[in-house]
Amino acid sequence: MLLPAWVLRLPLIQPVWHNIAMASNKGLIVYFDGPDGVGKTEQLKLAAEALRIKSLDVCETRSVGGTPIGELLRQASLSDNQRPVGTDLHIALACQHALAVDVLERRQNGQIVLIDRSPLSIIAYQVAGDGLDPDRGYAAADELLGLVEPDLIIVYTAGPATLEERRHRRNHQAGFDYFENKASDYHQKTAEGFVAAASHFGASVLDAEAAADKIQAETMALIEAKLRS
Repeated sequence: MLLPAWVLRLPLIQPVWHNIAMASNKGLIVYFDGPDGVGKTEQLKLAAEALRIKSLDVCETRSVGGTPIGELLRQASLSDNQRPVGTDLHIALACQHALAVDVLERRQNGQIVLIDRSPLSIIAYQVAGDGLDPDRGYAAADELLGLVEPDLIIVYTAGPATLEERRHRRNHQAGFDYFENKASDYHQKTAEGFVAAASHFGASVLDAEAAADKIQAETMALIEAKLRS
């Protein structure tokens, strides 16, 4: 007895459905980074909302914070206490090592983890901004990236005038921030540090001066490409 043609075609279409199912359950770790005032946190939240609309499991967190011990260290980091640059480096390392345990498990379980700030911030703030020895800073960032092995790092950039205006507006709405309250030349150095770090570590760079919907579309295109790969 001859089988119907549609039955004979079943083996050909099954792998397609299998791939779609696998893609929908694929875990990712995505870092969002850039200088203060660039809008990375807003883009992270927009991405999380867009992914949840697609019924994907999303976790939002932050690299300095993100765990109970990390949040305590974050408070110390943002407080108005003068300290050696090495202290900020060790705070970043401690926070991100603690967070790695959590986000690696989440990715393994199929979650899409969106992280506010990345190890590249060490290059921007501690190396470029505060004068930490570059070899030490790059080694620390490389260690953390090797630990997490993120699927994507997005760095947003904007011009000095735009960043300063946004920081000024935000500082009137939020509490004290040790880093955001530093002088303009410090922020110029950190912005340059992000560009250098993005180039060194192969991050995806997006222009945050563009229209908000264009930035969001470019952000989602990067994430969706990783989901399909």
